[in-house]
Amino acid sequence: MKLLLLTLILNYFSFNIYAQSAFTKVSAEYKDVAGSVSEVPNMPRIRSQDSLGLCQSFAGATLLQKQYCDQEKVSNCSQISANEEISPLHVWSYISTNKISQEAGVKENHRHISIENLAKVFGENVGKIGSGTAILNMKKDGISLCSEANFPFDQFANKYGQSEEAMSAILSNLKATYETQKAKMEAQSTEACDSCLKDTAMALNNVLPKPLTTDTDLKVVKRGLAKDTFGEFLFESFFYKCDKISMKFPDGRVFPAVGNTATKQQLKNKIAEVVKNGYPVGLNSLCVDKSAKDGCGAHELVVSGFKKSCNTAGKCVDQLKVHNSWGQGWQDQYTNNGWVNADDLLNRYEAEPITKQAIVWLQNPN
Repeated sequence: MKLLLLTLILNYFSFNIYAQSAFTKVSAEYKDVAGSVSEVPNMPRIRSQDSLGLCQSFAGATLLQKQYCDQEKVSNCSQISANEEISPLHVWSYISTNKISQEAGVKENHRHISIENLAKVFGENVGKIGSGTAILNMKKDGISLCSEANFPFDQFANKYGQSEEAMSAILSNLKATYETQKAKMEAQSTEACDSCLKDTAMALNNVLPKPLTTDTDLKVVKRGLAKDTFGEFLFESFFYKCDKISMKFPDGRVFPAVGNTATKQQLKNKIAEVVKNGYPVGLNSLCVDKSAKDGCGAHELVVSGFKKSCNTAGKCVDQLKVHNSWGQGWQDQYTNNGWVNADDLLNRYEAEPITKQAIVWLQNPN
């Protein structure tokens, strides 16, 4: 209950200013045009990223969760257990801007860098990299991700604190601990350093939802200290317990295609086409907050429906159903059960023609 109250307060003060223009409810006088409603069935639940700038990973987790439910024939995807719910933090670990390291073949580099860089996006909606990047970084022969049961996001967010400064301070302390204890272990030239492991575990327990206490857990710390980078150390520590959620690699699509452009009308038409075929769409690089550090507050969300509505005077509007990671409280307050004015939302793209890949979706694997 406390988490829900805090989330609602954060949502109200953080999003109220620009939600009115980016997300507009359509008046009840507008009635749905017969045959115009397309809505993707059996969507995952609405989640909250709290005050962390992790919209890409939540959008990616939603798209992947829908794929999992379809592949596994889960009857109610919104009520799935924590053991089958994909961890957005694990999705985030596949997003990396460090192309040089990836091209140089640094082992599993793409899985770790962005976890270390969480502090840099905390409290911001950077939106520079869409969820499609994370999905493309996953193995092409299949996807294997950790579940919420292994690393509960809400508990993680609560332990980190609700500010960029709090996250930065904790990560800085952890990094100092990692470097100090790693150096001690290497200097002793022994297989184990009990004080090193226990001191490191104590520092990690300020962050981890499930504390490290047993001898088995200390082996995890030892493996982490053996890693070459702090990012790899964090990855080992965060996801040492990971009951994998596995699925076939889906067929990923983007629009406009690389090298092509599109108008906002063409973008809207493509969204309508894709959701009519039963696939939710990741809509990225929306400019939703002019007060943000990047002057835009770029954001990514998922669209799961399209329809046309008209009033008695014959005036019509298009609507999109959004699946936004600002929580169910925000969804209930600022939308009509997810439905918002399509043009008001898509007009948040500042430039036309659109040159970047504005939407991504996952189709059933062959």
